[in-house]
Amino acid sequence: VITLMPATLVLHELYFENCFSQNSESKQSADVKIVHPQSESGSSSTEYKAVEMVETTPAHELAVSDAADIVLGGDSNAAEITAPKDPTAHIALTSESHGDVESQLAFEEKEAANELDKIMNEKKRWLDVYLQFLEFTIAVDFQKFTCERVPVDTSATVVPEAAPGKINIKIVAWAMFLSLFAFGIVGLTYGVQLEPPTEQEQWLPAQHMFTLVQDDLFNGFLGFDEEAFEKVTLTMGISGIDRNGFNQYIPDKNRGHAKYDANWDFSAPSCQQVMVKMCEDVQTFQCNAGACAGGLLARANSTECFMTGFRTWTEDTYSEDTYSMNSSHFYYRLEEFRNTQYQVLEPSVNYQEQIGFIDDDLKFASIFFTSTMKTTVANDEKSDVLDYINGFMGQVKGYSECNTCDCDSLMFTSPYAFTWMRTEQGLLVGFYQGLFIAFPVAFCVLLYATGNILLTLYAILTVAFIVFGVLGFANYAMGWALGVAESIAGIIIIGFSVDYTVHIGHMFTYGEHLGVHSRDIKFRIAAKKMVATIVGGAITTAGAGVFMFACQLQFFVKMALLICATIIMSYIYALGFFMSMLLVIGPENDQGHVVTMVQKTRKYLGV
Repeated sequence: VITLMPATLVLHELYFENCFSQNSESKQSADVKIVHPQSESGSSSTEYKAVEMVETTPAHELAVSDAADIVLGGDSNAAEITAPKDPTAHIALTSESHGDVESQLAFEEKEAANELDKIMNEKKRWLDVYLQFLEFTIAVDFQKFTCERVPVDTSATVVPEAAPGKINIKIVAWAMFLSLFAFGIVGLTYGVQLEPPTEQEQWLPAQHMFTLVQDDLFNGFLGFDEEAFEKVTLTMGISGIDRNGFNQYIPDKNRGHAKYDANWDFSAPSCQQVMVKMCEDVQTFQCNAGACAGGLLARANSTECFMTGFRTWTEDTYSEDTYSMNSSHFYYRLEEFRNTQYQVLEPSVNYQEQIGFIDDDLKFASIFFTSTMKTTVANDEKSDVLDYINGFMGQVKGYSECNTCDCDSLMFTSPYAFTWMRTEQGLLVGFYQGLFIAFPVAFCVLLYATGNILLTLYAILTVAFIVFGVLGFANYAMGWALGVAESIAGIIIIGFSVDYTVHIGHMFTYGEHLGVHSRDIKFRIAAKKMVATIVGGAITTAGAGVFMFACQLQFFVKMALLICATIIMSYIYALGFFMSMLLVIGPENDQGHVVTMVQKTRKYLGV
């Protein structure tokens, strides 16, 4: 906001200075002649060149050392000034050349007055009830400790001053403003406490047939017990992925190519020993994360290690030790083993995926195990288990055998849990990034639309209360976490939240173009111009969201609830909080005007 403020001020000075011209002075010069009154000896005159002329509204006065009656004839810029009998007189300039200006100003003033009368005299019974309610005023005498109601005319363009010794207090507006401010603080507190899910998100209702089938398959059959846990594959020989030319916005094309580690030679005894030792250690590696059952990283008897089987097969079949083989013979026997032998845990599956021969060259080798973490655990618990997996890989890379074997290419993959974890983290980061981007943009939009820094700060406070009030409602009322639906909807609701406040703020400043500078009258103008529109917009937008409540996917149900809650919250805070704030502490006259602030700053700095 601080960075964008100077640019915003410059834009306002360039494009909106004319909107506030009644607060500024425009100067020009003219040649003048001062003619003294006739005397017995005739008249005398004094000529002045380029006397500064100050243009004000609606009259034009000429600044000279001696006050004078001013007469300007024709289209000439030369003025003839006749000194009056009263040397202290100060009379307005009248001329044909300035007549057009005065006529235009008079016409604009008349048009503004007609527009103001039209707005203020527009009668809507329900709107008058709203204005009478919010403008409910009492006159308080603090000396006598008495109070009485002050009648309010919602069509009046002048607000009567308080009686001597009394103070007029708009009690309903103050009560509405303070109560919604307190509620906004509560919503803000709960909103910022929203955290990622502590359990797997449910995409269908609890009684949906797919949910019930999934529960039965995972929990009702012993054969599916193994399928409920995440499988992890450890691979050596692949150093990364070459994604040159990949476009993230076209993710299904040119996804990249694997980069193989040219320094990794699996035929070397040290590399074979690393593989065998890794297979043994992973079965006993400790995992104290909450999602690790039994305190181990791998489930018992779930590790599939081709290297131990290969060594046993070569010894039983050919009486050969793989550590003593030369490179070519080792790869020849390994490829034979790959094509003829089958896995221990899956007797019908060979080792095609674990022993990576490509064009008769061994490029990678893998082992896999089933972790003790269930696939459906929460994002935070997955992150804890991920730390232990990375810790195990660090332990492997610290083997003494890795001094002669290149172990840097060791990596792990999993089919679902950790991939989806990254997606959830991306959505969460995107949510906060969206907030940090959307709020400054909303601030600039509001500042540009209203031209008033105070009005913009009031509006952005209202938007913050709406956004975090909805998120807080999702937290304390619905018990939701900051999941996928909440992350996406959290950005959308900022747009809904800004909509009503920016229109009200713009109409509040519109009163200044009609010659109104009192906050009370500008409040009435904004209400009479925009309240009906906001009511209609709230009904149509909330009505559109209602239809999603019938959806089966919980994402759309959550989206419907968040949209409707945002509209309701925006409606309440726009017409209750924001309008009350404008009525009791809204800017009036030139308070907060950006252009006026710039002009005063320039004048102070002498620029």
